[in-house]
Amino acid sequence: MSGRSEKEQFWRLVLEEHSLSGLSAREFCRRESISEPSFYSWRRKIRERDGEGHLDREFLPVDVIGPDKSSGFSSEDSRLGSSLEIVTASGLMVRVDESCSADLIQRVLVAMRLADREGVSC
Repeated sequence: MSGRSEKEQFWRLVLEEHSLSGLSAREFCRRESISEPSFYSWRRKIRERDGEGHLDREFLPVDVIGPDKSSGFSSEDSRLGSSLEIVTASGLMVRVDESCSADLIQRVLVAMRLADREGVSC
């Protein structure tokens, strides 16, 4: 891992979760029992350290494939039901089924993004 402190790593994760939550900062802090002044202070510090006015967003191409003849899925694959497979550019992969909550998917995406950023392999 890089030379970032545990506290900074924690706040980077919090800020990433907030950006995926769709909530206002106030609502997010209330829901997560986080000090709102600390949230704003750490957001400012991290943006300054990164030399950015905002958290970076990286959009990558997405391949959407389904269980049809052109997808390469076999009949054995279709028994898995509806699932979502997320693969990062570095090869980290997670597969979740349709019963997985959006909140859990958001948390997994945050963890995968941070692992990618820090060069952690699972």
